[in-house]
Amino acid sequence: MFRPNVSIMRWVCIAIFLTSLHIANENASAATVPDDAKRYMDKLATKTLGILGDKGIPLTEREHKVRTLLGENLAIEAIGRFVVGRAWRSASNEQKSVYRDLFESFITLTYAKRLGGYAGEQFTITASKNVGKKGDVLVTTEIQRPSGPPLKASWRIRYSKGAFLILDVMVEGISMVVAQRAEFTTIIKKSGMQGLIETLRAKASSFGVRAPK
Repeated sequence: MFRPNVSIMRWVCIAIFLTSLHIANENASAATVPDDAKRYMDKLATKTLGILGDKGIPLTEREHKVRTLLGENLAIEAIGRFVVGRAWRSASNEQKSVYRDLFESFITLTYAKRLGGYAGEQFTITASKNVGKKGDVLVTTEIQRPSGPPLKASWRIRYSKGAFLILDVMVEGISMVVAQRAEFTTIIKKSGMQGLIETLRAKASSFGVRAPK
């Protein structure tokens, strides 16, 4: 099973915290302007790092605020379907309903708790360019860490329907959305959709959350 580095995952979490993460939209608008995407990323990163670096906010409160924001901003339905792949089509209506609730708890709680461990990293944008047929922008950044070498991360951004959206984050060449799909696919191949549901239920319980029946 794929298990990304915790430090790397903190920055993946920040990406998701910054704005909605949408899986490919077939009705995308015109090409995104690199400079606009760069300014967007810089503004959101500055705001986010300010919140995460505020030691006056207790950890539990920080996690709660982040989870609330994630619940409001994540395209949970689209992400949830993407990471289970073809298994979504064969799942029963009851399984789909339970999975939606469990996935929302899993994704928001997991990222909220990881964000709570923010430890003073610094974020610098180094480049931005158009990529892909839909004219997305890949914003390249360098993350300076208190301990360890700089970490490079690329953020795929699209301007669609009046808003900037983060489609994916590549850290050390690894797509975090694809990595989550690979992990879920492994579970589904072994235990089916119901096995994934039970796994997510167990994870939610370990966080002290009352999981959907």
